Amino acid sequence: MAVWDAEDLAALQGPGGPQLPPARRCKYLYSVPPPAPCPAATPLVPQVLPSLEEVAGLYRELSQHPELSTACLGPDVTTQYGGKYCSLYTGTGTGTGWGARRAPWVLTPSPRPHAEWSQRDLARAETIKSCRQYLVFHDGTSIVYAGPAGTCCEIKDECVPPPCPASPRPRGRGADVGTWGPSPRLLSCESPSGALKAVLRKTAGKEKKKQFLEVWDQNRKVKSIDLTALDKHGSVYDDDQFGCLAWSHSETHLLYVAEKKRPKAESFFQSKAPEQDRSTDEDMACPEKPDAPLKGEQFVYREDWGETLSTCSVPVLCVLDIEGSSVSVLEGVPEHVSPGQAFWSPEDTGVVFVGWWHEPFRLGLRHCTNRRSALFYVDLTGGDCELLSDDTKAVWSPRLSPDRCRIAYLENSALGPHQQCSRLLMYDWYTEQTRTVLEAVPRQAWGSFPGIYCSALPALCWAADSRRLVLDTAQRSQQVRGRGAWGHVAGPWRGPAGLCPPAPRTCAPQGSWSVLTIDRDILVAKFSTPSCPPTLRVAVLPSAGQEAQVQWVCLQDAPPVPSISWSIRTLQPPPEQENPQYGEQRRRQGSRPSLLSPDPASTTPAGGLDFDAILLRPSEGPTAQKPPLVVIPHGESSPPSPPAALAVPARCHRAACPSQGDPTPSSLPGGCCTQPCCAAWASPCCWVSGGGVGARHPAVPAGSGAGGRRFLTPSRPVNYRGSLGFGQDSVNSLLGNVGTQDVRDVQLCVERVLQEELLDSSRVALVGGSHGGFLACHLIGQFPDTYHACVVRNPVVNIASMATTTDIPDWCLTETGLPYVPAALPDPAQWAEMLQKSPIRYVDRVRTPVLLLLGEDDLRVPPKQGLEYYRALKTRGVPTRLLWYPGNNHALAGIEAEADGFMNIVQWLLEHLRVQGSRCQLPAPRSPPGCAQGSGAGTAPSRAACTCLGTLPRCGAADGSGPARRQSGPMALGRRWGTESPGEPAEGLQSHPGSCYRELSRFPAITRAALGAAGGGQAFLLYTGELGLARPRRSRHGRALTSPSRRVQPARPAPPAAPALQPALQPAACRRRPRCQPGSAQRRDPPPVGLAAGLWDGTGRCGRAPGCSLPAARRLLSQDSPSGQRRAVLARCPLQGHEVLEVTRVPGDGWGGEVGAAGTVCPCSAPSLAQVWDGGGRSHGVDLTALGKHGRVYTEGPFACLAWSRSETRLLYVAERSQPRPPKPSPWLVPGAAGPAEEEEEEEEEQGEQFVHREDWGETLSTCSVPVLCVLDIEGSSVSVLEGVPEHVSPGQALWSPEDTGVVFVGWWHEPFRLGLSACSNRRSGIFHLEVASRRCGEHWGDQGVPGPRCPRGTDPAPAELLSAQPRAARSPRLSPDGRRLLYLEGAVGGPHRQCLQLRMLTWQTRQTVTVLDVVQEPTGGAPTPAHQCPAVLAAFTGIYATELPPRCWAADSRRALLGTPQRSRTDLLLVDTEAATVTNLTAGSPEGCWELLTIQWDLLVATCSAPHRPPRLVVAELPPLGQELSLRWVTVEDAPTVPGITWKTLMVRPPCGGQSSAPRGTQPFEALLLSPPGSKAPHPLVVCPHGGPHAVFDARWRPSMAALCRLGFAVLLVNYRGSLGFGQASIESLLSRVGEQDVADTQLAVEQALHSEPLDPRRLALLAGSHGAFIALHLLAREPKRYQACALRNPVSNLPALLGTSDIPDWRYVSLGLPYSFERVPRAEDVATMLQRSPIAQAHRVQTPVLLCVGARDRRVSPTQALELYRVLRARGVPARLLWYPEGGHALAGTETEADVFGNCARWFLQHLRQPRHSP
Repeated sequence: MAVWDAEDLAALQGPGGPQLPPARRCKYLYSVPPPAPCPAATPLVPQVLPSLEEVAGLYRELSQHPELSTACLGPDVTTQYGGKYCSLYTGTGTGTGWGARRAPWVLTPSPRPHAEWSQRDLARAETIKSCRQYLVFHDGTSIVYAGPAGTCCEIKDECVPPPCPASPRPRGRGADVGTWGPSPRLLSCESPSGALKAVLRKTAGKEKKKQFLEVWDQNRKVKSIDLTALDKHGSVYDDDQFGCLAWSHSETHLLYVAEKKRPKAESFFQSKAPEQDRSTDEDMACPEKPDAPLKGEQFVYREDWGETLSTCSVPVLCVLDIEGSSVSVLEGVPEHVSPGQAFWSPEDTGVVFVGWWHEPFRLGLRHCTNRRSALFYVDLTGGDCELLSDDTKAVWSPRLSPDRCRIAYLENSALGPHQQCSRLLMYDWYTEQTRTVLEAVPRQAWGSFPGIYCSALPALCWAADSRRLVLDTAQRSQQVRGRGAWGHVAGPWRGPAGLCPPAPRTCAPQGSWSVLTIDRDILVAKFSTPSCPPTLRVAVLPSAGQEAQVQWVCLQDAPPVPSISWSIRTLQPPPEQENPQYGEQRRRQGSRPSLLSPDPASTTPAGGLDFDAILLRPSEGPTAQKPPLVVIPHGESSPPSPPAALAVPARCHRAACPSQGDPTPSSLPGGCCTQPCCAAWASPCCWVSGGGVGARHPAVPAGSGAGGRRFLTPSRPVNYRGSLGFGQDSVNSLLGNVGTQDVRDVQLCVERVLQEELLDSSRVALVGGSHGGFLACHLIGQFPDTYHACVVRNPVVNIASMATTTDIPDWCLTETGLPYVPAALPDPAQWAEMLQKSPIRYVDRVRTPVLLLLGEDDLRVPPKQGLEYYRALKTRGVPTRLLWYPGNNHALAGIEAEADGFMNIVQWLLEHLRVQGSRCQLPAPRSPPGCAQGSGAGTAPSRAACTCLGTLPRCGAADGSGPARRQSGPMALGRRWGTESPGEPAEGLQSHPGSCYRELSRFPAITRAALGAAGGGQAFLLYTGELGLARPRRSRHGRALTSPSRRVQPARPAPPAAPALQPALQPAACRRRPRCQPGSAQRRDPPPVGLAAGLWDGTGRCGRAPGCSLPAARRLLSQDSPSGQRRAVLARCPLQGHEVLEVTRVPGDGWGGEVGAAGTVCPCSAPSLAQVWDGGGRSHGVDLTALGKHGRVYTEGPFACLAWSRSETRLLYVAERSQPRPPKPSPWLVPGAAGPAEEEEEEEEEQGEQFVHREDWGETLSTCSVPVLCVLDIEGSSVSVLEGVPEHVSPGQALWSPEDTGVVFVGWWHEPFRLGLSACSNRRSGIFHLEVASRRCGEHWGDQGVPGPRCPRGTDPAPAELLSAQPRAARSPRLSPDGRRLLYLEGAVGGPHRQCLQLRMLTWQTRQTVTVLDVVQEPTGGAPTPAHQCPAVLAAFTGIYATELPPRCWAADSRRALLGTPQRSRTDLLLVDTEAATVTNLTAGSPEGCWELLTIQWDLLVATCSAPHRPPRLVVAELPPLGQELSLRWVTVEDAPTVPGITWKTLMVRPPCGGQSSAPRGTQPFEALLLSPPGSKAPHPLVVCPHGGPHAVFDARWRPSMAALCRLGFAVLLVNYRGSLGFGQASIESLLSRVGEQDVADTQLAVEQALHSEPLDPRRLALLAGSHGAFIALHLLAREPKRYQACALRNPVSNLPALLGTSDIPDWRYVSLGLPYSFERVPRAEDVATMLQRSPIAQAHRVQTPVLLCVGARDRRVSPTQALELYRVLRARGVPARLLWYPEGGHALAGTETEADVFGNCARWFLQHLRQPRHSP
């Protein structure tokens, strides 16, 4: 085949079109000789580009080469002289239905068809598409003339069509009008006659996107059908896996695939208009109408098909009747398969389709040709479905012959490697016989047919004789997306004939061919090489038997890129590395084929498996230095390629390239199931992937930089054994040998090429993606002295943990050499084997700098893999950087991601390869057992001078309540308790859980309280709401927020003297005031209960208050000043999202009100958010966002604070550090895109930094990364960020030091990386003091609080003083009123996440620290009788377990402090004398089981108390003098009624002696709370609830969901097993190393005791738990499979080792098993085996109980993949299982809507399965 020179084409093709007669042109064309190899452009090849700007210019230049993806041919036209010509179209809109094509010999005037070219527009950051037309003259046997007819034009607003069979597009047809419109087209298809055209489009509607199906006839649109409005199905599939659009042969119907219509669903609590004769309480009843919404179904989980197919779940076949404009969904498709790739059968009697098995669950389908599937036929007349192929294989890509007699399709074995050597089969429609046309090739002999390795047959592949078909496939290293190193013609009764016969390499052009289309035996293909962009070629298919004589003519040439040479080299491993299973050892031991040998047949002995590599290198001048080498092992499953521009180190990146209209192809992490790097051109987008196997264009040729200079680096793409194109034996040889055989092949290739080529062995880099990244990580670990830089994209680093998170779990087992069975359970030995083959094993030996690029939405190789590796490297001091790309999946194919990735990769390679021998100097690596030391060239770093000319930037890594005596509040809205006699409760189980939950959830929960001075000093104002600094809970999902106020009358004058409350004064002291208060109390109000707009008081009248100026629904934080006269409020603007801090004069009276729903505005709000109020009610507002000094203010979590200075002139808070301003789109790529110069250096844009990964603090703290301390000067309205905070800590919980001279804060260590901080009191932290009055640095304040001058640059900030001991975990500092003492909590670092803490006190002047209360190992005095059943006596102190001290905890004497903490199964208020180090329990003996201190001011205590049967009530008390604390009396301010009928008690459970441990801690007693339902009907069913944590506690507080279960007739057992909080540190530590044993045994023991002592039904038991409690529940289901009849779990822990790489607290996995944890620790085989043995998933085969799973998609603590794995295992084994998926849910599944739905579904699950006993005990 001839490759034309661009100048020759220019001479033939003049500006006005053809210049020569066809005959002369034909003769001239055939006389063009092959071009000579391109010489070097310049004699001297510089080694580096001077700057990144020049690299960006090179990227821009090479991005301009377009890529051809589709083409089609128009009908033949016979001229008046008898000649024939047709039009060739390159462009979009060529897709048609599967198997549809035009009658071949219709001689009508031809339109000018088109083909599609795609190109990257970097300025617009998008892929543009263009089309061009060509004329092809032929005589039936050869091409006479071919050339372009017109210029290219851009196709706008077009979606990429799937690779459906193409058909021509007539001239002047109206379909063109539809093509250029603003509505993107999804699919298009011409009718068989070519008279009609169908187009599927989408448009953006007001509420949702709509899809229209249009029918065009000539120049008019005859039909436009709104498929969305018909509501017969969901979205139409436009992908290339399922999608199709096919005309019937009669042209009256259209066939397509769409998502199955889902039934409407609504909440259990959806409000509706009442209906006659129907109770509104029938929440759980089935709908009477067919179209009525289903209750509680909106969060039911629906499986999808994995990577790039996440929107595909249940496809259905749909038929559109064009005349009737009606759509029908075909019936008869088997329920266990998902249909796709459908077309009409001959005579339109039915539909032929491919059906993929989706039972027991779906696996990833993209690029997985091993999924079980078959060919089916549905008869439209009878509705019967017939199987046409073997149903045990994997079948795809059916193609109907032009005579409609035969169907050709591809077939693979089910499971096994994801991509294999395929079989070509043919089904005869009339004889119903299936023949094998081409078998799989075990091993390819040189020059023979290599086998079929394509992912699909060409859309149009049949020749006109309906006997032959054309396809392209890989032959060793010559291949592209079309898999075409060769084209092959296969006849039904004979073997393949090559269209490009294996001529000697010296005369046949090497490269890659891809078939675009064949029509009337005219072939259209594209050809490319690593140094030449794609060229468009056309030929006439010769008659049968003469295929080798095909003559190709070039239509669209592309000039080759100079200065690059390339060659394909064949290697054979030495005898010791041979795979003994595939071939005998070579006879000639020691013989080694030369890399320079062009013909491997002459040097490769028979018997062994060989492999290829492609060497791309710059053409060297005589004085050129040795260039560095970039090694690229492939890893992707989309087409492969080597980087030609990997002759450019900047080019060493390659991503999955688009092909056949697929802009974002996914890729597999497998080696043997992927394709080889091929000799094809790679567009610049391919560089990003880091050389994954699948780039369609291997690499990019070198381009010109500024001044004509080029940066050229040889690259070495390696097609190791296991690549496609080498025979099935090569594919199979890698199974079980990943991590060894493929790694050795790559290393062998590197060593050989360094020996035989003039390359710099001290500058070798690795670039790999997916499985290529797997190999790269192996190589830098096994051979650390060979490689000096490494770039990996979405790498596989831990096969074991990936098995539970990827969409292709079968790959993890198959490639490891293990069998995969869907119902199989994880085996410790198998997991150990997978870990042994993972590169994480060698991380201790890595010294090479590593750059990682991760896609956030990658479902194939989840980004947790790369994060795990990044943390391991960072901990070991290895230079590493991580780029995180939101919105990108496995391919990282977004234009912005590609460009940014390319530039960062270039920068990384330039930085680490520019200086020879610049290596990270680290200690000698530790060698894992059995690991061979690295060898090869380049082990001694060179000290040559750097040749880099430029300087690179541094790489960084709703109801009011009445008076207290009147029953009021939420209960008054529903049925009163008195309406149902206490002696006549509902018998048995109730069937209305929604009513119970709605009724019981309306009790408000008081979260905060504060006291203010009333007028005259004779009373205190008690405010309840969000007035403190604790985590606010905003109005969301219809949650009502209320804020009542109360006047509390003291018996003596106002503060600071302590008042004595008298119960007789309660009514007068607790009257409401008609004012609005911007605080809030909370209640649960299930949606969609309406909320009042605005603020209101207790009487229902809206009130105004001076200073209530912001929409309260936007309030985030609020805090009163020390004098109580001013209030600071942080709010967020509802329109702009800005954060505004407002300072308000507190009025002299209180108010109450409800905060409206989001978006409502307080009636008293002024139009402007920034307001200033004077002493009569004037406020001062500052827009913090507009100041731009920091990011978002922290308003919740452990960091948040808002503190007044004592002078009340400044406010202290914590915010996210301001990040560099994001640059304009495509900052690297758009010429002249630099923004205007900034006045300050800090405002400079940082290019290439927008995707740098920034760690966060885990669950509920994902937006918290780098907190900073900020000070607002109120008078000056200026904000300063404090300097001097140590760089290794993150500050929070800050407060002003005495006299406002400094700041006291908690600093959490965040190096080497951050671990989850929420609910983890064991993280290393300290109490720091930062002096801010110093003039040494930063902004300071003088005596008047005015900011001073900034210190000179370069001056070190004032260092922070560490006040607490280290290494310890300190938190929650509280300064005494006199400023002399600082109280804080302190615990041990590491170990249990929650533990018994010390109470420490620091004397401010002397800096001496004492322990006020120490850790309590075991409570003294034994276990007391349950407090509510004994007199009020002092219970034994069990220790402090609170996560924080109350914001106001000091008494007025600055000696005593109060706090609330768990004490066994209660939460009590404790009074601590800090001088005497004594503790007094103020609430012991009270009937309430949970007390929480809201505030203490002027010795007036405000608290809330509750019990399991009683909602929270608000109480106050006056703190007695020192020594008289037991005389304290509580006065009720706001009461709540007790739920009648519900009773509770505390059960004490003692483990039997001689149990699991002989230690005293092994027999410690524990407790359980039993809630019994009302009614005399017994025995009751029992719901068992072990708590999560595991170090948490079920205290005796009000829980609406548990009370609702009791109202439904269930008894509830809350188990506090050993290891729970409140029972001493020894109890906590007793669980370590015994999880899954002690906690499970304790729970079962508590159940047995409850069944023995209480009237409970042992045949109706259920489990309800979450997190670690679900872990216990799963163990119980496996241990006693017939004991429990139902189980409902929330975010369960089911597989411990799988959490190592997915949880934000990986340390707990080790600590829970008694294993030591350090940041450097990586999982070892024995660790994984131990964890798996303790995991419930290992015993899941014994589970028989129906299981309901509730999962939060955003859970960072327990990955949702844990529940998914369990769900799939249970389904595969036939166990009834149901999964609810909450897209916005975290670990707690918090939020009103989520909580209500979880309860409703759990209650329904229990009612369904516990009505009748399922098993006998």
